[in-house]
Amino acid sequence: MVRTIKFGNRLVGEGQPVYLVAEAGINHNGDVGLARQLIAAAHKVGADAVKFQSFETDRFICRSALSAPHVDRELGVDGTFYDLLKKLELPPDAYPELHAYAQQVGIPMASSPFDERYVDLLDRLDVPFFKVASMDLDNLDFIRYVARKKRPMVISTGMGTLAEVAEAVEAARGTGNHDLVLLHCTSQYPPDPSDVNLRAIQTLQSAFPDLVVGYSDHTVGVHVPLAAAALGAVVIEKHFTLDKKMPGPDQKGSADPQEMITLRAHLDDLARARGTGIKMPTGGEEMVKKAFRRSVVMAKACAKGHALTRDDVALMRPGTGISPKYVDLVIGRRLRLDVQSQHILSWGDLE
Repeated sequence: MVRTIKFGNRLVGEGQPVYLVAEAGINHNGDVGLARQLIAAAHKVGADAVKFQSFETDRFICRSALSAPHVDRELGVDGTFYDLLKKLELPPDAYPELHAYAQQVGIPMASSPFDERYVDLLDRLDVPFFKVASMDLDNLDFIRYVARKKRPMVISTGMGTLAEVAEAVEAARGTGNHDLVLLHCTSQYPPDPSDVNLRAIQTLQSAFPDLVVGYSDHTVGVHVPLAAAALGAVVIEKHFTLDKKMPGPDQKGSADPQEMITLRAHLDDLARARGTGIKMPTGGEEMVKKAFRRSVVMAKACAKGHALTRDDVALMRPGTGISPKYVDLVIGRRLRLDVQSQHILSWGDLE
């Protein structure tokens, strides 16, 4: 089964170029101007979409909420997770402006809404897809709310079990929305390579054979998402920053513009390298084949009428004559002409 889905006018899935999402997330640091720069940069580096996170801190996190190690590094002595996220909000009226700017630049803009209000706002903006963050994998009522908008949904599966993924899929499908993409994800920032578990991509493909499967990356560098694509991930989401030295919890673990350019180029090369799966020589190989393969050639000069023995012939380049696999059919045949050493035999030379 060929698994495909449409994001706007773009077909995404098997047999298509890898869809690269530049996850700007909260790397705008609450600055609309910086968010605009991220949009322009995402387009310039070749991303297929730019994505943000849409939230009001007071509606999804308690003031006493626990933090995470990568966030703790940014908090300082007296800061709280709540305080940090409060600084990273964008106001609701920023999104129409950013969406219009993205259209002007020429790149689709999407976002992860963290509550129903932002679902409605993004729906009005006609985003190409909704992204359900890993934190909401078990938030089934919210998944149903998003799914009822009948837009494609990208669901990240970090911190989740296969059973939880199945529940989320069923919740979305229960609304009649079957346009789903599942992203394997490890919600550590960054994860140790031993925790990435890329083979889970294939597990998701097997468990949900009718769904598009991709990978949301939090590793440093571009090699892991490339490996994910090689394993069949057709959507790659990568955190994106203008400068890793900027303040913010996600900046250091994000790809900068040069890394994203490299990732885009390698993903495109990889898509071409995956090929059709049919084992056959390419047009270029046919030329190489003539030069590199062997033929049955004369090991010594022999006269017309001579019955060939195994000692009379050798197997040498080029491969323009009789294939070595037919050498046993050559032995015992008589020559129709005098031949010199290293003469490349053809069937016409033999009686």
